[in-house]
Amino acid sequence: MKSLKKAYEKAPAVFSTLLCVALAVISIGVYALVGALPIKARSYDITPQGVFTLSEQTGKLLKDMDGEVEILLVTDSGIPNMSIVDKLLQRYASYSDKLKITPVYPDEVPRQYGTMLAGSVIVKSDKRETAVYSSDYFDVSEEFFNLSYNYYYYATQQGYELGTYTQFMNSGYAESLGLFDIAKYELVLTTAIDYVLKDDITTVYAVTGHGETGLEAYMYPELRQNYTEIISGTLDNGIPENADGILILDPTSDITEQEYRLLSEYQRSGGKLALVTSYSNAGNLTLLKKLCEEYGLSTDGGFICEDEKDYNMNGYPQIIRPTVNTDALEGYLPDFTGQPVFSGGTGITVTEKQGISTVTFLSTSENAYSKTDAENAESPDFNQATDVRGKYGLGVIATDSASGGELMWITSFSLNNSDYDVVASGSNYPVFTAALSALFDSDKAPDISPMSIISDSIEAPEGAFAAAITLSIAIPCIIMLAYGLIAYSRRRVKKAEENEA
Repeated sequence: MKSLKKAYEKAPAVFSTLLCVALAVISIGVYALVGALPIKARSYDITPQGVFTLSEQTGKLLKDMDGEVEILLVTDSGIPNMSIVDKLLQRYASYSDKLKITPVYPDEVPRQYGTMLAGSVIVKSDKRETAVYSSDYFDVSEEFFNLSYNYYYYATQQGYELGTYTQFMNSGYAESLGLFDIAKYELVLTTAIDYVLKDDITTVYAVTGHGETGLEAYMYPELRQNYTEIISGTLDNGIPENADGILILDPTSDITEQEYRLLSEYQRSGGKLALVTSYSNAGNLTLLKKLCEEYGLSTDGGFICEDEKDYNMNGYPQIIRPTVNTDALEGYLPDFTGQPVFSGGTGITVTEKQGISTVTFLSTSENAYSKTDAENAESPDFNQATDVRGKYGLGVIATDSASGGELMWITSFSLNNSDYDVVASGSNYPVFTAALSALFDSDKAPDISPMSIISDSIEAPEGAFAAAITLSIAIPCIIMLAYGLIAYSRRRVKKAEENEA
């Protein structure tokens, strides 16, 4: 200390300059050291709900990982709130040295994944890989937009365009404004990591060759949450051995006699078939309907309508709000409170058949009606002369107790349609996913409840206000006061020394 005092007395200006430089170097070093620490060691979640803390399920999965996982993060520094996603991934990486995060730019994304916006990730392991698109977990908050008619205006360089919710999310405009909520991020990312590490997942063979509708892109992340993978192909070479079930999704033409025999034998040997049809094509599907009749399920082919206000949308009888029997879906719809939107379908009549048990998970009211020759009708209103009232099934699972074969029949494409899902406030996809998962006995998604960073209120813990005042105001004021007292004391001492001299 004496040597420092002598150095100061000899050259106070130089000493002060060197001291400032030394303190600055030390500060930068401490900052760099802290920045190098794991995010868990340099951050603390003070929210009582634990909004910024990974769940116990995620922590256990990451700590018990039995393989290497790489996450390619599509990054763009120009996107607001990109740091939120980056910090979340750092939390994941802090749990396991087997998890690697690699940033990539959008133009570096493999071609098979199409356009991936900033915040999207590709999760890879030695077993398989999957993509999680930003729209899988981003959710535009209702407080920013009027949800009437479920349409949005979104900005382009040419002005404003009218589009659906899906188009809006795909445009990237929501991300660019930061108008998203990452409430579902942990659920979809944890599931994706577990998905690429699992030894066995449910494999569904989607049949092609009959004008089938493809699965909506947004259905894949929904199915992945129940560890279900979709592969596709024709029945020309039979049914793949690794298929846990078959999906025929809204075909426009019928199967052949040979395919009928193949599918019938498949079910007699315990196979599982999911069939989705629609009113417009129901008349062309003679052999597929024959498969359903073997399980006691039939349809008159009429367009199904509801004129009870509690079972239709805004008084339109052709747009149905069906009843959902969640118990029939074996726990794949926990705490479901939504109401799907169903349109463009026919009604299912269930006939008792020996050895066949049925469970209806989507149904109409007792007062629905089947409108035959609907395309030539003057209006969708009930016509007493031609329409048939009654309660109809819209989604049914039938099981052959002897063989174990199962058939699920949904009579409208609307559960696999993004626009209808938006109209239903996101209720259609979960019902469709749950029905497929229940039929194919898929593993259930992890029990991770989404935690909204935007819409969930974050209550400050007790004493937080006092702590904030102390840190931001009281301590700086005390330091400034102490500095002032020291300076004043030094001036008095110096003045006293000058007077003595």
